[in-house]
Amino acid sequence: MKSLIYSLNLKTMPLSLAGVLLGAFLAVADFHVHWTVVAAVIFAAAALHVYHHTGNKIALAPSVIFAVLSVYFSFGKILLLESLLLLLFTYFIMRFAAGFLSTGKGRIADAAVLTLLTGPVAVFGTYYLCSHSFGSWVLLFPALSLGILAAATAGLADGYGKVSVTLMMIAGLALISIYPFLRIYDPAHYRFAIMIPIYIMLLVRMCTDKVKSLDAYQSIFGFCLLTLALITGLGYVTYLF
Repeated sequence: MKSLIYSLNLKTMPLSLAGVLLGAFLAVADFHVHWTVVAAVIFAAAALHVYHHTGNKIALAPSVIFAVLSVYFSFGKILLLESLLLLLFTYFIMRFAAGFLSTGKGRIADAAVLTLLTGPVAVFGTYYLCSHSFGSWVLLFPALSLGILAAATAGLADGYGKVSVTLMMIAGLALISIYPFLRIYDPAHYRFAIMIPIYIMLLVRMCTDKVKSLDAYQSIFGFCLLTLALITGLGYVTYLF
């Protein structure tokens, strides 16, 4: 059981799933999306997270299987130009992430790459897979928001200072706050705002804490990130029910 929990790495799992969840919800809000595509994409992201954490080649098999299933459920065929190009793109993203993040290019470079992968790549990639559309440029706001928040959360265990983490999280919350104003007005689109005071409270507690190290706050901020993505996404699909 301990080995299983370690392989899942639940502390940072939310960083890998938040962007995928939000991208799927936003696609569901704009298009008709089958639940099998969403489920396969989420399982693929979780499996990739486990593979990246353990480095075990056996753990790569579920990642490949769920990635292929995601494309199959989305397009209905594997031997299709769009399907093959998407699988090829996924392969290069996996190779790039494994190669870049494992070598440690520096805090700024690592934060930029992690922001890109957990933000725009996760949100736009999932949105395209679910809807066959890249969506509007305004998706950059929630995508960059989740990417920055994920990088800041990861930075808690990578030696980032309190000021750096705080500024990054404030920037992430500011970006996601802009997005609802660029869509058709609906009160449900602002449900994510309930997470802002929670973030502020945790940031104040973290900055004034003289006992705990920063990495002790990674789990709670990771949970907040996943909750933020879930509440934000549900706010945009509420009208469907």
